Amino acid sequence: MNDAFKRCALDLRGLQSKTEQDGSSQEVTSPFGSASPAGQPPAQPSVSSQLAAAPSDWEFYTRDEDWGPTCFAQTHRGIVMVGFMGSPGKEDLVGFVSSLFSGETRATWHVDDKPAYVSDGGESDYLGWHEFGQLPMELLDQASEGKEMAVTGGSGERVVVDLRGAAEAVSKFKACFNK
Repeated sequence: MNDAFKRCALDLRGLQSKTEQDGSSQEVTSPFGSASPAGQPPAQPSVSSQLAAAPSDWEFYTRDEDWGPTCFAQTHRGIVMVGFMGSPGKEDLVGFVSSLFSGETRATWHVDDKPAYVSDGGESDYLGWHEFGQLPMELLDQASEGKEMAVTGGSGERVVVDLRGAAEAVSKFKACFNK
C-alpha cells in the first residue's frame, strides 16, 4: 500500500505542476469536471500529445534520504516526471522517470543531436519511480546546454522534456553532487 501511495503522490504532483504551468483550472484534472454540452465527456488528448505540449519547469532541491543527503534536478511533463539524483561525494549519477515505464526496462537518454546513452533500469522499491544508473556526467552538461531531452524505453514508451530552464537547476545539482 505504501508503494501505491508513493506512486499516487508522484502522479498528483505531476498533475498539479501541469495545471499550474498551463494556467488551467483544477477542473482539467478533476474527475468531477463538467461534461460537454452533448452529454459526452470532453475529448482528452493522447498522452503523447500532452507530453509534447506542456512547458518545462526544472527544479533543484535536496532531501535527506535513508542513505544520506541527496540532490535532485527534475521536471514534469504531464504526469511524467524526469530527472537526476545523486548523493554528494558519490559517483553514481542516477536518472529517474516516473509514471511511464513498467517492470525492468532499457532506456535511451538523448539530448538534441548529441550522443545517446543507454541504461538499464527498474522500479525503485523506495521511491516508486524507475531509476537508471550508468549515466555519464556528460549527460548533465548536454541537458544544461540543450533544447530537449528524450527518454525512450525498450517497448517504445517515450517522453520528451523541454530543457529551457534546466541550466540553473542542473548547475545547482552539479554543485551539490560534487561536494
